[in-house]
Amino acid sequence: MSRQKNHALDRARVIRHRFARRQVPRAAPNLTLRNVTPHPVILCSRHNQLSKSTPFSPVIERAKAMKKLISRLIAATTIGLLAREPSRACFANGADAPDIPPETRSYWMRRATATLFEVTGSPCPMQAFGTVVVNHTAGGLGELVCVGANDVQSGNPTLHGEMAAIGNCSAILTDPNGRYKLSGREALKAWAELTLYTNAEPCPMCASAIRWAGFREVVFGSSIESLRARHWRIMTLPAEELFKYTTDLPAGRTAIVGGVLANETDPYFSWQYTRGASCPRGCQMEGSKCSPATGGSANSEHRDALGHDWGWLKRSV
Repeated sequence: MSRQKNHALDRARVIRHRFARRQVPRAAPNLTLRNVTPHPVILCSRHNQLSKSTPFSPVIERAKAMKKLISRLIAATTIGLLAREPSRACFANGADAPDIPPETRSYWMRRATATLFEVTGSPCPMQAFGTVVVNHTAGGLGELVCVGANDVQSGNPTLHGEMAAIGNCSAILTDPNGRYKLSGREALKAWAELTLYTNAEPCPMCASAIRWAGFREVVFGSSIESLRARHWRIMTLPAEELFKYTTDLPAGRTAIVGGVLANETDPYFSWQYTRGASCPRGCQMEGSKCSPATGGSANSEHRDALGHDWGWLKRSV
């Protein structure tokens, strides 16, 4: 009897062991995580944790997809694949920008970019910063007073496009044989009626000069943020922030209008430090540098044919 009892106990142990093995099978020798279908999880980027899916999972996934779409649209706008309307005026320090039609803003921003070729002889110079100063009180599109382009390669590190334009305007406004024939005192007052257009946001040095002059407004294309995204090593203080420290200047107040035709101006600053970037319109890549597609350079006759008040140009090419 005891023998039969012991045999029954041994058989029960074997059955329990086999049942346990069925519940927790051993992994196959070649099994990897790629062969296993995991449970759905959601990655929490804020805390870098994994959590099981919830009833809100579809909503979260749709939000992710929308965020991705928005990022792509912003990127497309930044590189110029989508046209971007000129931004509204940013009223700095209570300054009031004049009511200028967007098409007029666009005209003068393109004119500032065209200054690159007119002054440097190349539509795609390394330092592609161009500026025009306009009198909008003249009616219509406005009156071009002077232009300027970056020329730090001359050896003068302060000769940015805006600084060059201010210097050129000073000479033109006070030229006794020129159109305006203003005295120094009159010229200082005249800045308050003028608008400075530049194809990229002024650096702190240029923004300070613009405020000291007392321009009615400054209008720019590419922002400092956009230049940094294209690997330009520049001062990172936006003009709007700098203007907050200029409220005690005697030269009135200056409005800021930013982002005008940025989709057109951005390409002029993309190829210098961004590998694989295309050259701007009118240029072609030669080695690692963008050069004029048609060759040649601006000469004095070409400059004279383009407009008036080019006597300030010292460089002969």
